[in-house]
Amino acid sequence: MNVTSGWTVIGVACVAFAGLPAEGSEITEAEFLSRLTDEHPSIVALGDELARARGARRTARTENPDLAFEREAPQDVPAQSTVTLSWRPPLDGRRGLTNEAAEAGVAAAERRFEWERLRLREELRELFARWSFAVDRRDLFADLTERTRQLAARSRARASTGAESGLSAQRLSLAAAEARSALAGAETELVRVGAQLRAIFPELARETRPVRPSLPVASAEITADRPDVAARELDVQ
Repeated sequence: MNVTSGWTVIGVACVAFAGLPAEGSEITEAEFLSRLTDEHPSIVALGDELARARGARRTARTENPDLAFEREAPQDVPAQSTVTLSWRPPLDGRRGLTNEAAEAGVAAAERRFEWERLRLREELRELFARWSFAVDRRDLFADLTERTRQLAARSRARASTGAESGLSAQRLSLAAAEARSALAGAETELVRVGAQLRAIFPELARETRPVRPSLPVASAEITADRPDVAARELDVQ
């Protein structure tokens, strides 16, 4: 699922949330996803259709009774207010059909709401994964850039004394420049992902680091009776 195109609803959720990680802390995927509560503006926005369907159901149930109010106040005559409540028996069955249609509309809206909420949660999981990858990539290239910078500096110093060829020093300098370029690209991607994060959680500190979830424990119950194992055995025969 494309995360960038899926932020139509999420992008409007620029509100502050209590309990967000403090500056310089870490946040797990579970903690990140727990921010998507029913009170989150993104979820509230998704509930518009459901609210309209429930309103239509309520209207269908109360459409028959008719409440009217009249007030007369002619000159030299005491004012008179009249409240009239009338109700027509549903003789032709149309009211029952209207109620059934309204109930079906609510059920369909509830299913669509649950589906959209699950889709939104998946988009957040994908964003968290992109965030984690962007942080690791930035850290990797930052370390690589520093190492190549130091190597290039030492190589230039040795070349100036004739202990090393100038070509070797130039190659290390070129590698250091390439590492700096890669680092700039990694930092740009991290800034892009961070902007999406703070569009959802504005008070999320820039120093907060994502904690990648651990890999599931591998199952030791691998026997030849499993279909996938049997298929692999046929491949090697």
